[in-house]
Amino acid sequence: MSFFDPTKSIIENLYFLSGVILALSIVFGIIQIILTKKTLRVNSKRAAANLAASQIEIYCDKIINMQNRLFAKQAEMKIPDLDIEVGEFRNNYLKNKLGDNKYLEIVNKRFQFTLDALDILNAMEAFAIYFTKGVADEEIAYSSIGRTYCFVVKKLYFDIAYSLEDDNDKSFNNLIELYTIWSNRLKSEKLSKEKEKLLSELDCLKMKNIKPIGTE
Repeated sequence: MSFFDPTKSIIENLYFLSGVILALSIVFGIIQIILTKKTLRVNSKRAAANLAASQIEIYCDKIINMQNRLFAKQAEMKIPDLDIEVGEFRNNYLKNKLGDNKYLEIVNKRFQFTLDALDILNAMEAFAIYFTKGVADEEIAYSSIGRTYCFVVKKLYFDIAYSLEDDNDKSFNNLIELYTIWSNRLKSEKLSKEKEKLLSELDCLKMKNIKPIGTE
């Protein structure tokens, strides 16, 4: 195939050739855009994974130690764990759920640990924001510390809810959002395992029917 047609003028041939070059340039540009987007996705995933790993390290080295010190102090002073199901993260919810007498009793017992608990919660909030904003890969963090994170939020549920006076208070929003995502995922995984177990048991059952005489 020849791009030069001797039956046409040089200008006509150049016009045709410029169209071919333009088309090739467009195709090349599209390919470059696709490759650039792919490279950006790969780099973004790598950066998110690296940031997740660094935050996990901080959580394990710093935040878990803070949690352990608080829980050890509470155990030493014989402060029992609160058997309160996680509900709304609001102070008014606690009062309505527990009643005034029980609420005040718990407040008096935990008052001496308020500053320690707030230090932990602030550190957990700073940790959570990387994942709720999509900067770090939350799935990587979940696989590593998802269970212990949810466990601690449950243990400190009273302290979190107690510090939030009304719906306009946005303190610990990221901590709570990450807890909601991860706790729901844990529940989903648990239910899936139970479902698989039930289906497996169902498959093992041998169903037998006895038909009346003469019906076959």
